[in-house]
Amino acid sequence: MPWMIPRLLKNLWAGPVTWRYPSTPRIPISGGRGTLSHDAERCDLCGDCVRLCPARALELDEAAKKLSYNPFRCIYCLVCADSCQHGAVTALPAHEVPAPQPQMRMWK
Repeated sequence: MPWMIPRLLKNLWAGPVTWRYPSTPRIPISGGRGTLSHDAERCDLCGDCVRLCPARALELDEAAKKLSYNPFRCIYCLVCADSCQHGAVTALPAHEVPAPQPQMRMWK
């Protein structure tokens, strides 16, 4: 028990370990997974990203020629970005701002 006293005293005068979010924004970790981006000009709507997504966060509407993305379902494994042969789906280093309700994103 006496061996804990130095550690206890050190922790009493140390600064906070956590971020004071949202007043202090979080700095993204380098190499971390950010938000997904879609380039409609490069996309040929082949559906590879939709078929390989393990979380089913992507949906393809071939009639309307739209790709929709649900960020609340996405687990950010980046299988969709790796499977895209044309580089239309990419990951950006910026992170999403927390949202109070789930919402779909329509990509054309």
